[in-house]
Amino acid sequence: QPMAVSLARELGKNVQILVRGGKTEIDRKVAEAIAEPLTQILRNAIDHGIEPPDARERCGKPAKGRIAITATRSQTNPGWVEVSVTDTGRGIEKEHLDRVFERLYQTRESDTAVEGGLGLGLHLCRQVVRLHGGRIGVESAPGRGSKFTFTVPLFSRAVGPHVLVVDDEPGI
Repeated sequence: QPMAVSLARELGKNVQILVRGGKTEIDRKVAEAIAEPLTQILRNAIDHGIEPPDARERCGKPAKGRIAITATRSQTNPGWVEVSVTDTGRGIEKEHLDRVFERLYQTRESDTAVEGGLGLGLHLCRQVVRLHGGRIGVESAPGRGSKFTFTVPLFSRAVGPHVLVVDDEPGI
């Protein structure tokens, strides 16, 4: 949460961060693995999703945006944990929803990002979640916000080491 508050302040955004969920024990390796996707999704919600206070008010929204982070045991599969980040930001247009996890894909040519995104953050989130046998998805309503959800096993199923290679060479 301190990172989120600091980033919001740096970007001139007014955001309330809510953390919800029951106490769910998960494998330490899984907890470490989901920290990065959770951080990236939270960063995107603040940076790209939540509008500056004046822009929110012009759209008839409260000046303060809201981001809710929820982590609970999956209702459909009790051996899994479901983590979601829901924001009251600008949302994602329907034509972009199927592509937001693609490598180098960006939904906007220009944004309020501190460091213009490269289109790798959500792609890497998907890769990490998949490496742990999980799933990730997004729902969104333009003008109302987005909800990113990923589900991973409570306990690591890794049999051997996994390596995620990131390179700017398309042939790799």
